[in-house]
Amino acid sequence: MATVKQLLAKIQKTHDQRASVVKQLRKEQAALKKAGISYGSPHYKQGKYLRIVKPSKAGEKRGFDYIGADPEKQQAALDALERGRQYDELEEQAQAVQASMAALENSLSHVVRELEWSQKAAAGSW
Repeated sequence: MATVKQLLAKIQKTHDQRASVVKQLRKEQAALKKAGISYGSPHYKQGKYLRIVKPSKAGEKRGFDYIGADPEKQQAALDALERGRQYDELEEQAQAVQASMAALENSLSHVVRELEWSQKAAAGSW
């Protein structure tokens, strides 16, 4: 059976690893944002003219960015859309890790309160 110190060391190591994962995900997000991210859906008109249909906003019509037929501009626009998708995926991952860290912290707070309560009960100082 593991000792309290071993368990605490394991908890600290797990917490530090998760914090490191979040830091790395945020770093990757910053790099994507620096390279340029975009959101929308590609739509080709007449099979060669690219338009990026933007997500709708409350009370507004969906806008679009006209990219045109230039293959380099099209690829740049499509790459920005892909970076936007990757950015959102990294955000979901970071939030999931942060939620697990918050759950861990909540559980540890509960354990500390239980220990404090049991110590007070044993000492008879209600």
